[in-house]
Amino acid sequence: MDLELDGKVVLITGGARGIGRTCAEAFAREGARLAILDRKSDLLAETQAARLKGLDEDAIFKYIEENIVGDSLLAVGDDELVKVHYHTNEPWQVLEYCASLGDIYDVVIENMQRQADGLDG
Repeated sequence: MDLELDGKVVLITGGARGIGRTCAEAFAREGARLAILDRKSDLLAETQAARLKGLDEDAIFKYIEENIVGDSLLAVGDDELVKVHYHTNEPWQVLEYCASLGDIYDVVIENMQRQADGLDG
């Protein structure tokens, strides 16, 4: 079922267990970006860690390709870590999207316009 939630932000309160967690998992499968809140911080951390498992490089590739202007996209990895390489003049959009999926471990930003002009950096 396509609920057309790709890239939409969904706020879920009570999202660490029960119906809230089930809703969070369902919205994540539909491509939504989640903000999950709960009073039980230990369960919330577990829920957030669980949503990072099962990263789908094809879904990440599709989202970036359809929503962020650029070229030379690579999205490779497994269900726990995906490396994204993308040439864009709007890197903050890539960072914002990747941050919605989980932790960012490494960032390299290059000024593509300066390179196109034959300059360093």
